[in-house]
Formats: sequence, C-alpha cells, structure tokens
Amino acid sequence: MSFTKRCIAPAATVFIVMAVSFIVYNLVWRTGIPWIHKPLAFISGITLFLSHWFGTLYIYPISFRRGASLIERVLASLSIPLIFTIKEIVRISSSYTLLESLYYFVSPLAVGITFFAILQMGISEVLMRRKLKKSGENVKVLSLGAVASMVIGLSVVVIIFAWGLGENYFYLFLVGFRSLFGPGVGI
Repeated sequence: MSFTKRCIAPAATVFIVMAVSFIVYNLVWRTGIPWIHKPLAFISGITLFLSHWFGTLYIYPISFRRGASLIERVLASLSIPLIFTIKEIVRISSSYTLLESLYYFVSPLAVGITFFAILQMGISEVLMRRKLKKSGENVKVLSLGAVASMVIGLSVVVIIFAWGLGENYFYLFLVGFRSLFGPGVGI
C-alpha cells in the first residue's frame, strides 16, 4: 500500500474533520439565529475537541492496519497536534513576535496535546498487537516502546494538568516567557 494510503489518508481524515469543525464553530454565530447557532456551535465544538485530543486513536490503528512502519505511524499520529499548535502560533503571531509565538510550542496546551497523543499511540500499539496475537500471529502484546509511550505520555499529561490543576505548569511557562522576552506591556 502507498505511503499516502498508509499515513496521509488517516491523518487527512482527522484533519478534514478538525478543519470543518473549526470553520463551523467560528462562523456559525454569523447566522444571527440562536436556534441554529447554539446546536451547531455545540456539535462542532465537541467534534473539534475530539479531533484534536483523540484523533490519534483513529490515525494510529488505521496506519497500523495498512502496514505503516512505526516511524510512519508516529509521524502520522503527531501531525494533528503539530497542525493544531502551528494554527495557534499563526493565530497569536498577530500579537507577538515570531520568537514569542514559537515559544507557544512549550505551552501547557501544546505540550499536553502532544503527550496525550503519545499516550494514545502506546495504547493503540498494545491494542493492535493484542488483535494480531488473537488472530494467531506470534507477537508480544507489550513492547518496551508501547509501555514507555504510555508511561511517559501519561506522566507528562498528569504533571501538566493535574499538578495544581495546570496552574503550576502554566506559571513555569509564564516565568520562562518573561525570562526570555520580558514582562510585556501592562504586566
């Protein structure tokens, strides 16, 4: 199977869902009709969230089934967090310099979504190996890479979002920003 079908197509499917949800969510208010705006914003908001945060649970298994190598599965799975972060960097670049905008790569949201994808890759790898084992293939269900992916991904996500409900990591993010770029205007 071609690289496009193995990796690009699964990631493109999630990207299209993400893009359409983003467009609908950000433009539906212009209808001026609350009974259309509210349900469409609600549905597109949920779909946008699910595509950002859980797209890897679709991309990784599909790529695995289509014969993608480990590196291809990882790159395809990380494409959505990368695209999301780049979109946010472009959005904030109207208010910040290029270097300040690039610092967003270490923001709690960017790091959290990336490591949550890494956690999902480990889970998906184990589930796909289990499925292969059940079909009779001689494969270890738990690999070192999959377990490391789950442990590291979960640890970072918990540290970022559970440690002080995310405030502590955000504080460190701001301290780093101010150390590198100064306090900014009005801070």
